[in-house]
Amino acid sequence: MHSFAQMLLDAVAFDVEDGDISDSVTWESSLDGELTPDPDGLVTLSPGTHLLTATVTDSSGATASDEVSVEVVAVNDLHLVSSGRTLSMVGLIDDEITVLDSATVPHAGTLATHRISNAIFHPTEPWLYVSSMDHGNWGNARIDIFEVAPGSIEYVGPAFVYEAGIAGIACTSDANPADEWAGGCSPIGMVFSPDGTRLYVDDDYDDNIHVFEVEDDGTLTFISEGGATSVHGLTIDPSGQYLFNGTNVIDVTGDVVTDVYAGEGGNSTELVDLGGTPGLVTTLYTSEFGVFDISDPENPVEVARVTVGTDLAREIAHDAALERFFAVGRDSVRSFEFDGGSFTELDVFEPDAPQVIEYRGVSLNEDGDRLFVTWFDAYTAAGVQVFAVDPDGSLTILDEMEFEHGFGHLVIPVTVD
Repeated sequence: MHSFAQMLLDAVAFDVEDGDISDSVTWESSLDGELTPDPDGLVTLSPGTHLLTATVTDSSGATASDEVSVEVVAVNDLHLVSSGRTLSMVGLIDDEITVLDSATVPHAGTLATHRISNAIFHPTEPWLYVSSMDHGNWGNARIDIFEVAPGSIEYVGPAFVYEAGIAGIACTSDANPADEWAGGCSPIGMVFSPDGTRLYVDDDYDDNIHVFEVEDDGTLTFISEGGATSVHGLTIDPSGQYLFNGTNVIDVTGDVVTDVYAGEGGNSTELVDLGGTPGLVTTLYTSEFGVFDISDPENPVEVARVTVGTDLAREIAHDAALERFFAVGRDSVRSFEFDGGSFTELDVFEPDAPQVIEYRGVSLNEDGDRLFVTWFDAYTAAGVQVFAVDPDGSLTILDEMEFEHGFGHLVIPVTVD
């Protein structure tokens, strides 16, 4: 849960003898105490009613002050959602969706069908890495850096651009200068090494892994390509040795990419704790999802799986206790109970729409009672919906917001200290 508001503090102070002394103004809040604005004059205020006091002292020691009252409303459950080339930061105010800020992948070098595919936070730096590409033919791919702060998201610059003919990257070999199309690269899955020095990217075009070194300024230097993947989910074990793509296992020791275990690909792939045993939860292609024991990381062992249906398990989310799971896909949002050995479907939400709705992103809040999902349709509409999750797993839609940019693919929780 996040509650904050950024506010610009500005006051003008003039003294007969000293002239303009606005730079000497100090600020205090009745709730937060002494305030120290950043170089742009911004401060972060906690929720509630604040009596803000501006005080100034002249060279002879005389003081003057003025007050203003402001109301800060709590914004909860911050998420980033994508639509087209745009990332929007949204949150809830009394269970209604509000947009706090947005930022966009630059238009230069992209086609009209350019869309954001994924985003991932760097583990140690204040960087959000965003992959995008032309979803008309795939290609013109790039990875850009954004910075996320309380209530704001800002574009920083490119980290890597998949230009035509890059040595060692097979998907860049194709190009069509006539329509400004460069390569077929589709960087979707992304995961950092535990120390943040490497970025591993799944290219869905050639179904393999691109290894990058993360430079001090955040830009990426290509190292190697290899391995075999299927679908785009990626996670990494704490040692930094093994990548998991669904239940495919890939060794990335050093600069070498080596296939270890050929399993089933998945979009949502995440390491979990199975009561003290290393575990993995993942979709299995787009029709099933399951839980696996990875005590031996080179040989995932199935604990349980559930078949949802063709294209009905594009992405999944779960609560911290692994008791509730949620699957999104074509025309449905579903909740499940997991008892440690099997899954039971609890509820299904299906939109009342004349066309196919593709649900693609899903995120459960920390309290486990609000579910965020993103969607798009064939008419380039896209949006985000918020559901209440009852203790019995039933789903009730609370609010929704539609975006103009199309292709609502991504929803990720925002943690801002």
